[in-house]
This record gives sequence, structure tokens and C-alpha cells, in this order.
Amino acid sequence: MWKFVTLILAILACLSFAKADLNLQEEELQEDGDYLEQQLYDNPLGKPLGDSLFDCGTPTDLLKIEYVKINPDPPHKGQKLRIQGSGVFSDTVGEGSYAVVSVKYGRIRILQMKFDTCKEIKQIDKECPLGPGPQSIDAEVELPKEIPPGRYTAHAQVYTKDGRQVACINGLVKF
Repeated sequence: MWKFVTLILAILACLSFAKADLNLQEEELQEDGDYLEQQLYDNPLGKPLGDSLFDCGTPTDLLKIEYVKINPDPPHKGQKLRIQGSGVFSDTVGEGSYAVVSVKYGRIRILQMKFDTCKEIKQIDKECPLGPGPQSIDAEVELPKEIPPGRYTAHAQVYTKDGRQVACINGLVKF
């Protein structure tokens, strides 16, 4: 279960927290300009998904993300977070698929892990194979109250067993 919570937290950081950082006031942007510039260089945000999410995928990705919504937005540590989303798979994503997740606290990488996608999605009552066709998600996760305050960036990519990219998500968060 801890791996699922870690995966959800990393993906949530990717998916849901960019809006808070992108709405910084001009003087805060000037103060943090070097930091934000470096983060954007390391992990380009990509195409906005709704109000606060960014799809860093390519036109050949197997999952075309239609939307992802979170509630509350922005999330609060120590509270439940609801994640809803949908997309369309152009091909089957099955056993052997995996997610590579990287999370940085400031400029320090604090997490880089590879997760078995099919194993982890069982935590939200999904089974492999996924697709082809439409797929939706509606899940809740309890965010730990022990999340240290600070600025986080996250990058998550999902691949098939044979290395084809399924999806890519980037995000920024400040707790």
C-alpha cells in the first residue's frame, strides 16, 4: 500500500499542483525566476489539462488524456484528495507496463522509482489490460500530514512492456 500512496503522491504532484506555482505574483516570480527557469528546463510542463494539470506526452502516446480533476485544488496535507480523470487508449496496455516517477524537493531529487502499473492499479479497482478505448478513474487517497513544507516538482512517465510511451505528466507543488 505504501508504494501505491507514493505513486499517487508523485503523480498528484505531477497532475495537480502546477496551478498554485504558476499563479505566483510578479515579484515572487522574480525571486524564484532562476528556480522556475531551471525546473522548466528540466521538465517542460507541457499542454495544460483543465485548470492545473500538464500533459508532457507526445502525439504518439497510447493514452490521450481528456481531463484530470482533483478536489480540493490545491490539495492539503493530512486530508483526503479525490482524483477524477478520463482518457482514451489507442492500444492495449497490459502486463509488464510500468511507471517511472521522479520527485524533487527544491533542486534535490528525493524519489526516483519504477512501479509495476498493473500491480498498482489494483489499488483503485482496475485490472490489466487497459484499452483500447475509453477509461476513467475516480479514486480517493489520504495525503499524509507529515509532508514537509516546501516546493516540489514531479515527472511521471508510463510505458508498455516494449517501451512505447503511454502517458507523461509534469507538475509543481508548494506545501
